[in-house]
Amino acid sequence: KFYQGEALAINPEKRTVTVGKAVLDRFKREHRKLDLSVLGEKFTLPYDALVVGVGAVPNTFGIPGVDENTFFLKEARDGKLIRGRIHDCFEAASYPMEDEDKASVDARKALLTFCVVGGGPTGCEFAVLFLAELTDFINQDVGRAYPNAFSGSTHLWPRVILLEASGELLGAFDTSLRSYALRKLHKSGNCEVRLGAAVERVEPGVVVLKVGVLSKATCPLAVF
Repeated sequence: KFYQGEALAINPEKRTVTVGKAVLDRFKREHRKLDLSVLGEKFTLPYDALVVGVGAVPNTFGIPGVDENTFFLKEARDGKLIRGRIHDCFEAASYPMEDEDKASVDARKALLTFCVVGGGPTGCEFAVLFLAELTDFINQDVGRAYPNAFSGSTHLWPRVILLEASGELLGAFDTSLRSYALRKLHKSGNCEVRLGAAVERVEPGVVVLKVGVLSKATCPLAVF
C-alpha cells in the first residue's frame, strides 16, 4: 500500500509510525476547502521492518546566503520557481522608465543577468539549455508581449554568467571534452565563463566572489 503523508514520530518499542495526512494540508490551503476534520489529522501504521529513506538536500558547501538567496536544480518545484523568477525579471525589465538614459538601460540589463554556480556536468548543461530556452522564449513569446522593450534599438538580451571555483570546467572529464564545453559556451555569445571564481557568500541580488563582487548591478537569479 501507498500513503501520501509525513512521518511525525517513530515508536521502535511498539513498532509503529505516526503519519500526518499530507493531502489534508493541501486541501486546507486551496481556495475551495474541504472539511475533512472527521478523518483526523494523523494515523498510526504498524511495521515489521522500517526503512528510513529521507532523501538528500543540495550541498551549499557551507557558503553563507546560498539557502536564502539562490535557486537549486533538484526537484520539479525548483524548476517552477526558476520559471517564475524568469517571468518576473522580464516583466520588470519591460516597465517604462521616466528617463530612458544609460542608467535605465543598465538597470534593465541587470534584471536579465542570470548566474549559474558550478562548472560541472549539471552547471554546464543547464547554462547551454538555459540560453537556448531563453532564446526561444524571447523569439516566440517575449517579443510579442513586450515589443517596446525587446526590439529595435532598445533590444535587450539575457546574459548568463557561469562561475567555476577551479581553473577548468568539467574537471573529472577528458581534456577534449573540457575544451569542447568551453567552446560551446563561448560560441553562444551570451554566456560569460569565469574560472577560478569561488563564491564567498550570496546576498540578495549579488553573488560575492573571493576575488571581488560578481556585479555591482542586480543578479536576480542565481542557480546553485
